[in-house]
Amino acid sequence: MRWVYVTAVRLGRTGGQSTRILEFCRALAKTAEVVLLAPPADFPLPEGVRYIPVSLPARPPREVRFQMNVYRALRQLSGPPPDVVYVYAGAFNTGALAFARQAGSRSLLELNGLPYLEFGLEHPGARGVWLRAITYRLMALVDTRLADLVVTVTRQLAKAVRRHTRARTPILVSSNGVNPTQFQPRPAAEARAALGLPAAGPYVGFVGVFAAWQGLDILLQGLAQMAPAQPQVRLLLVGDGSQRPRLQQLVADLGLREQVHFTGAVPYETIPTTINACDLMVAPFPLNARNQLAGVSPLKVFEYLGCGKPVLGAAVPGMEFIQQEGLGALFTPGDPGDLAAQLDRLLSLPAAEREAIGRRARQVAVEKYAWEVIVGQIVQAVRPLYPVQARSVAGPQTLEDRG
Repeated sequence: MRWVYVTAVRLGRTGGQSTRILEFCRALAKTAEVVLLAPPADFPLPEGVRYIPVSLPARPPREVRFQMNVYRALRQLSGPPPDVVYVYAGAFNTGALAFARQAGSRSLLELNGLPYLEFGLEHPGARGVWLRAITYRLMALVDTRLADLVVTVTRQLAKAVRRHTRARTPILVSSNGVNPTQFQPRPAAEARAALGLPAAGPYVGFVGVFAAWQGLDILLQGLAQMAPAQPQVRLLLVGDGSQRPRLQQLVADLGLREQVHFTGAVPYETIPTTINACDLMVAPFPLNARNQLAGVSPLKVFEYLGCGKPVLGAAVPGMEFIQQEGLGALFTPGDPGDLAAQLDRLLSLPAAEREAIGRRARQVAVEKYAWEVIVGQIVQAVRPLYPVQARSVAGPQTLEDRG
């Protein structure tokens, strides 16, 4: 099969979007021909993937102009039309989806959120917010009807898409995943030595962008409440972001300077070592409007599991599997007291019991959340869409079926 993957994300930058796209293409290229259409950027191209740069204009309406460029690039592809056009959704996706309709290709639209709702939540007082939200919603209504299959990363988002677009397009829920070869267990003492960290622990870790929606203030407040009972615990905060100065001030105010270590941003390839230096990892998301609407499927959590680490997460939609699978514990979102209690409980477990949770985490990561498994599920979901007739955007057009 020949797949074309289309995205407006500028790849190579740190972040979950770039990682998901490149790992998806890497896994897919093991069983299919993959052509990647994305803005010009310098990034490590996965083996077996052909990359075609597509200009992303700097001036608005940049998303619309990008889709026009995508449409032209798809028309110029040599060889037979692609079997599948996979679109990592932005606010506008019509160019790629319209091409798929005309060419008789199956089209998949991956939604990681609803831009028309999220823009209003994130910019409540912005000028022209309602006009942009309405425009985004109209495009979502069009795009979900053009696609043959919609892919979402959470059940909550799937329900929101169905509720807000009323489209009858099938929806497949496919979570984020992990590369278990890159993220695998390593002795904590060895990892700490490699990072120049003191050998004594225990260490609790967080990896990610220091943004308000990560809930790091709750993590620090919970650590402060637990500190009298567990003064030896160290917190490793891996990453950077706009909230770092505020978090550093909070650390000082809470008297945690001896326990909290900020690493700053680190290269992606060193993240497995930082995770392995810890005894358990945290994902303290708040229950804000966005998380409640769409749920979460954070890459960091699957990378924690790949390294065989127990996870303490906030009980927001999308994180239920941590408790259901016995991979750690959940705490009440926004409640530092409950976070402290659950953290204390996990750290107080006998070492053998915590190690057993870690082995289970690794097993689940490999068997359920390896990128090859995630991509395989999507490929299987595409097969029932055969055969496909070429269709015109202006109306049905009878051409020969392509199997």
